[in-house]
Amino acid sequence: ETADAYELDLALPGLRPDDLKVTLEDGVLAVEGQTKHTSASHRLRAPRDIDADAVEAASANGILTITLPKRSPPKHELTVAEGAPTTSTSEDDYRLELPLPGMRPSDLTLIVEDSVLSIEGETKTDRRNFAVSRRHRLPADVDIGATVAGAENGILTVVLPKSKGSNFVPQAIQIKEGSSQPKHVGAVAEAALKDAPAAAAGA
Repeated sequence: ETADAYELDLALPGLRPDDLKVTLEDGVLAVEGQTKHTSASHRLRAPRDIDADAVEAASANGILTITLPKRSPPKHELTVAEGAPTTSTSEDDYRLELPLPGMRPSDLTLIVEDSVLSIEGETKTDRRNFAVSRRHRLPADVDIGATVAGAENGILTVVLPKSKGSNFVPQAIQIKEGSSQPKHVGAVAEAALKDAPAAAAGA
């Protein structure tokens, strides 16, 4: 892993670039390869902060190198309306309801960054102060741009619509012939691919 990208090296002896297929779908990197004498199959959960459109793969001498450039996570601030969200919702939408007694909607700040919803706020009265500081990891398929929030009677409601699915069309990654010298043959840096289930089959 570098400051700009993650790098994955897989040892795939006996498989040429033309024998391999690499795809990225719904945050899962799939590597498939097969010849008459050998086969391989890997499924790896990609980090959340990669630029999916800039992923590259190269193969040389039985080593497949996949480079996953990082992207700068955008920030999205949500306006908290007074009252429950009034936009049309679907049964498939995610909903977050958080009791915040004493908090005024105008005192709440909601920011989404890198799939994490931050809720901050403080309301001061003559008798006491109310404050909140929470972090919530959001599902990968949330449409951040369509997310709405509202507060009513001390309850904060955040409606998180699911993406329409266009972002999860399988993306084929072209495999170039030739690669720079890998640093970790057949291994994945733990920081690069967290909780990555992998399966390999050999014939």
